[in-house]
Amino acid sequence: MLENEYRSLTLRLGAALLFMLLLLQVLMTVLGFMQPLLEANLTEKAADIVYWSLFDLFYMLAFMLPVPFFMLISGKQQRAPIRFDVRFPRRFVLMAVASIGLTLAAGRLNALLVAPFAGADARTEMILDMVGSDKGYMVVLAFVMIVIVPAFCEEFLFRGLVLDSLLPYGRAVAVIGSALLFAAMHQSFGQFLYSAVAGIFMGLLYAESRSILPSTLVHLLYNLLSFVQVVLYARIPDQTTAGRVTLCVDLTVIGAGIVCVALLMLLSGRRRKASKQDERLLAGSDLSVQIGELPRGIAVRRFLSPSVTVYFVICLLVAMGEMIV
Repeated sequence: MLENEYRSLTLRLGAALLFMLLLLQVLMTVLGFMQPLLEANLTEKAADIVYWSLFDLFYMLAFMLPVPFFMLISGKQQRAPIRFDVRFPRRFVLMAVASIGLTLAAGRLNALLVAPFAGADARTEMILDMVGSDKGYMVVLAFVMIVIVPAFCEEFLFRGLVLDSLLPYGRAVAVIGSALLFAAMHQSFGQFLYSAVAGIFMGLLYAESRSILPSTLVHLLYNLLSFVQVVLYARIPDQTTAGRVTLCVDLTVIGAGIVCVALLMLLSGRRRKASKQDERLLAGSDLSVQIGELPRGIAVRRFLSPSVTVYFVICLLVAMGEMIV
């Protein structure tokens, strides 16, 4: 019975993610058709503001509408609420710095791994042009697009819906599985490794707090750091100097992340002792949602339902296509 419920859940989650991919493609295609109309009928500044505002709106809709879609296809079956409680895990600061530091380290490694196969990145060039523009409003639009919008709507879907729905069947599979789905969503080999690492840490933050606020805040901070690096590359004429500055920033944050990981490991012994008491306290609260953890092997096999498998295949094919082009 429990295995069948889990299988049904992964089918519906996969369907929701496929709906997200379809919706994103449709909305961005519509936006592409609108762009020349905006440029023909508005001033340059107005056209830019309307276009990028619509881009942000469509992006948010593509990630948020799959949640009511999931609820619709779930019918009377259990629905996972989106938790916005102001609740942060203990040692949140240590976990946040560790998350950002190790994600940056994974990003550096990811870049090295794909460097022999990577070509020109059109999206990166576009963002550099926006941030390097002498039009101040373009920098503001880029900030909203890079820092704010993804942090909120991606956490809304992948932690608020996907991870929370999987969590009752096993913490490890829920955190790692949602992280892999999150990484695949980027449809890029150049982003897969560090997105998966970020997804694991943000998943742990959610599992500890049962609120999307901590993971959203960390996601926002990481995006902010990425934005600062883009600004450095766009504003410093000498790219070698810009690279050295960003490397120093990365190494500083990575070093802080490693220190925080070490501190968390040292403190983990105390946490284990307190966990039994915490479990007793949570037994009667709304945070205790474990409905029967599946054996890990079954949870992994059943996680790859047909719809989830199709989602992974589509993301893989798009990533391969972009690398070839």
